Amino acid sequence: MKQTTRLWCEYVLIWLGLPAGVAALRVWVVEVPVVPLLWTATLLCFLLLWRDRSFDRKSLWNTGAVREHIRPVLIRFAVIAPVIFAAVWLLTPDRMLMFPRMRPGIWAAVMLLYPPLSVYPQGIIWRSFMLHRYGGLIRQTWLRCAMAALAFGWLHIVFVNWQAIVLTLVGGYLFTLTHQRSKSLLVSSIEHALYGCCVFTAGWGLYFYHGSRQFVEQMAGQ
Repeated sequence: MKQTTRLWCEYVLIWLGLPAGVAALRVWVVEVPVVPLLWTATLLCFLLLWRDRSFDRKSLWNTGAVREHIRPVLIRFAVIAPVIFAAVWLLTPDRMLMFPRMRPGIWAAVMLLYPPLSVYPQGIIWRSFMLHRYGGLIRQTWLRCAMAALAFGWLHIVFVNWQAIVLTLVGGYLFTLTHQRSKSLLVSSIEHALYGCCVFTAGWGLYFYHGSRQFVEQMAGQ
């Protein structure tokens, strides 16, 4: 089997098939903890990247790129964040600011811990590893970003709702494009953290929380 064919098969089976399998298990068989899976996959991808001499280790942080690339990231966020809040207010007004209003302590903890414990690990897998291993399959930058975004968005099928998939498809493309331009996982992770914290704060974080139905019921009961 040719290397290109093998990599495409690997991409489909692991990055599209495996999340669907985990989602099926969570719905019909047994509760599968997502966070331990994320950290395990992060460690594996990190080790594979670290042992690969062709991988630019500097890109895993690359603070030097922040000064050049953070301004457009912040400008985009300043434009898009109000749109997210407006969408929550128009489409699901009962959920507007639900998290900080109902659980301010937990919300504050999420704002602090979500970037290092979730965002950066996701970046190692779906930005650094994904682009390094499969980026050579596609020449066009926008298609490489789309390939990584598809895998990132489809991952969220484990939360068993279409909203999480749609939101992360769009966000995943944006974060991957930033990663391609900046060559810095730090920059793309800052952007990812900004939008993730915004979504959690505005009221749509429940789409990314397993047991979200119970969470909403608890919020409504307060």
